Amino acid sequence: MTVDVLVVGGGIVGCAIASACAKAGFGVTLLERGRLAGAASSIDLALLGRPVPPEVEVQAQASADAYLELHHFTGRSFFLDRSPVECDGGRGVLVRRIDVPGAALALVEETRSYRAKLRAGRDVKDLVLRGGVVLGARTDEGELRAGTTVVAAGAETWRVCRSLPLHVPLTDVEGVCAVYPPGALELERPLLAEGAWAAPDRAGRTVAAEPERLPMRAGLVGRPPLERRVLRYARSTDGLPLLGPLPGVQGLAVACGHGELGVALAPAAGSAIAAGIATGTWDEALVPERLL
Repeated sequence: MTVDVLVVGGGIVGCAIASACAKAGFGVTLLERGRLAGAASSIDLALLGRPVPPEVEVQAQASADAYLELHHFTGRSFFLDRSPVECDGGRGVLVRRIDVPGAALALVEETRSYRAKLRAGRDVKDLVLRGGVVLGARTDEGELRAGTTVVAAGAETWRVCRSLPLHVPLTDVEGVCAVYPPGALELERPLLAEGAWAAPDRAGRTVAAEPERLPMRAGLVGRPPLERRVLRYARSTDGLPLLGPLPGVQGLAVACGHGELGVALAPAAGSAIAAGIATGTWDEALVPERLL
């Protein structure tokens, strides 16, 4: 049996792609080797509305609108600020806090409502490649065939695509997320700094990305975090996502290279991939061929 669309990767981007493709009428199977919204998407909190490159400002706004719609129609099943707030240090930047794993799970539930299949704990060993055509993926439980295979595996994209005759132009980068107990920092609203941010969550804790770069880092001295994680991201060489087919390879699309913008752009990425598969039309500013 061949499914219409096979999505490899169950982070926030992969979940958004599976949801968009299912709503577009495709038969969809989503594969994730670990738990959903693990790896880079496991960050407890993210900020929608942070500055993004001008080339993807429209996509970021569309994604924020999509999260608001998802939040409404799922009965507020995940935490999301309905109204944006101004940031300290952001020069008028308005942001919304969002529970990333919760949003990913809401997208999966939406996907399931269209009878799409989720297969967690399935490790993709390789792509099934025949004469320049990707026919699906080879997992630890055998081959799964698909009309189109979409690789949205973040920092693991290189491993999934290693049998292809070309290299996906990605750079592996690391980011730090730390969660501090209530009272560790007195934040009334989110704080933005160069390459870093901090925001209070619903429980009164402080979630900080790249805490060492925060201007208030002296306030964190002697306050060990409840949790500290190093997250791996895949970033393209020009800082923009890679969305679409690879030149000379049929039956395959990639959705990767978002870096730290995966959450901010995930719903728009899902819509772009679904539309591209349906029409064969892709955004020339984001197709991988621009870097190959």
